[in-house]
Amino acid sequence: MADGQPNVTDVVSRVLDAADDARDLRQYIRLTGTPVQRARAIRVELDALDKVMNTLGISNTDMGETVEQTTALVRAILAHVITDESAAALIDRIAAIPGLEDLARAFKQQRHAR
Repeated sequence: MADGQPNVTDVVSRVLDAADDARDLRQYIRLTGTPVQRARAIRVELDALDKVMNTLGISNTDMGETVEQTTALVRAILAHVITDESAAALIDRIAAIPGLEDLARAFKQQRHAR
């Protein structure tokens, strides 16, 4: 960092930004583009995601373990949300995190369904 060269954090951040931009492009083209443009946008996003996975050293095994752990965590939180009256604040906190709005909504539905 002291010599002005990009460090690992900078590179990873830029790769993730590129993947996000590729996703945004694909979503935009899905609504406005031709089938050929959609295919190209999908390819661009897949290439960006492949770069992310290679840069971060993510393997299929890593992904499987992450999914298993995430599923277990969500189940534990759901059990807490359903059984503990004080969990409403936790749901609100989850809802405030970008990208977790749907999860919070599902928790609220489960809570009210009991």
